Amino acid sequence: MEKSVFLLKGNVKSLAPLVIARGKGESTDIELLTDKEGRFFIPGTSFKGALKHYFEDTFKDKELVSLFFGNHKKESLAFFEDLILKNEHITSIRDGIKLNEYMTVEHGGKFDYEILIPDREFELSLFVKVAEEKDIDKIRSVLKTIIRELSNENIKIGAFTSKGFGLLKLTDYKLYRFDFPSDMKTYFNYLKSHKLEDVKLDSLENIQTLEEKAPRVIFEGRFEIKNSLIIRKQDIHEEADSVQITTNDKYTITGSSLKGALRSRALRIAKTLGISEEIVYEVFGSNKDNKKKEEEEKTKPKRQKARLIVNECYIEKDYVISEMVHRIKIDRFTGGVIETALMNSKPIWHKKETLNIKLELEDVKEAYIGLILLVLKDLWNEDLALGGEKSIGRGVLKGSYLKIKTKDGEFEISKENDRLNIKGKEKLEHFVKALKEYKEEL
Repeated sequence: MEKSVFLLKGNVKSLAPLVIARGKGESTDIELLTDKEGRFFIPGTSFKGALKHYFEDTFKDKELVSLFFGNHKKESLAFFEDLILKNEHITSIRDGIKLNEYMTVEHGGKFDYEILIPDREFELSLFVKVAEEKDIDKIRSVLKTIIRELSNENIKIGAFTSKGFGLLKLTDYKLYRFDFPSDMKTYFNYLKSHKLEDVKLDSLENIQTLEEKAPRVIFEGRFEIKNSLIIRKQDIHEEADSVQITTNDKYTITGSSLKGALRSRALRIAKTLGISEEIVYEVFGSNKDNKKKEEEEKTKPKRQKARLIVNECYIEKDYVISEMVHRIKIDRFTGGVIETALMNSKPIWHKKETLNIKLELEDVKEAYIGLILLVLKDLWNEDLALGGEKSIGRGVLKGSYLKIKTKDGEFEISKENDRLNIKGKEKLEHFVKALKEYKEEL
């Protein structure tokens, strides 16, 4: 018999696109999971799996995490219901490309996938049954940590999370509690009627949250477009051959485009400094197994998950200018215009926008921080372009502010009237020095 039962009820909001797929669809390569009425939902198993994986990676008390979520030897104390979509089911189609181990596009590697657009709300319902008195406060500490991490936008779910997808936020909640045998009647009345008016609430006062292994390093920067930018969306219904991609009627700097640009520059930096490219694969991930041959001097990168999470960036349409640009294709031999080769695109142009770029680095080494700092330095100094049509000057950004949050404190770089102000310069230089001294761990 249980000593206590906890019920966490609340609303979860998606702050980024969501992809939980059921496989290949009729019109797209990756189709969203839906119920019998054709509406997207988050399976309780997927939500529980994302939380369990995050807790195992983030917090020290593995035994308590196993007690709450279960393992191959014992059953979980927590029961997660499917998260049901409360507002309108709106989807969009994104294009993607498949990369090989050297991060170049594979032949025939283009694909498309369906996404659920952001700002969708879901109903959260989580049951926890505790059988032993000694475990009650331990379970309450896990519940308090779940509430904190969801409220602080630290939980992601589904596919493409390293590119900013799947970000969730707990917007409001109540934690109900039944203690036995005193609340037996109230509990059975709830099971019969599902009414919670008479059920007591647990405020979790004087309960500590779980201790982290090592906090993530957060990079938060403010940039603006120097000239123009386009991350293409091709649609036969659009007036131009290519237009700037949008999400929820906002112009979007996709996580995949930003991450791809940062990764490419990181590889160049590693080669310039003469350090192993393995650090780039450790930070940005790699999708191939290590197939080292005795006769080969170079080793293909092994398969590993990205430690860097690149969030999507959204721009209100009123804050930029969108104008059509016509171009022609030139015959390189004659210098004349190729017939029927008139092209047009509709990039966005600088007006009064602010691009809030956020990166999250997990499982941190000082050399990783140094690598990201040098990449962001190039982005800040207008030396790294994003998106398409870079050969004609598009995609260049200008930096104005950067904050780096680490376990050692916060460091800031700001620019005012062409004057650079740096808080914590010595520590930032220490991170870059660690990168230069980096050696691959075999």
